[in-house]
Amino acid sequence: LDIRLSQKLGLRLAAHRLAAPQAASGSWSRISGLGHVRGNLFSARLEFVLSGRLKGHLLYESFRPGSFYVPSADGYSFLRFELLWGF
Repeated sequence: LDIRLSQKLGLRLAAHRLAAPQAASGSWSRISGLGHVRGNLFSARLEFVLSGRLKGHLLYESFRPGSFYVPSADGYSFLRFELLWGF
C-alpha cells in the first residue's frame, strides 16, 4: 500500500506471507518445524524530501516466524534511518 501524504512525504506499508515449498529435513531438523509457512514480514517505510538535494527514509520491519521453524524460534524487528544527499 503506497500513500502519498504530501508532495514531499510518502508512506509505504507492506505485509508478506512467506512460504516454503517443502518442510526442511536432514541437518535442518534441529531448527525447523514441520510446516510450510516461514512466517509473516510486515514493513513500514516513511519517505521524505527535505530539499532538492536531500531526501531520506525511515524503515521499520517486523518478522514473526511460522510453522517452518521450531516453536521457540525468535522473531525480529529492524529499524533504519537513512539520509541521501545528491550532488
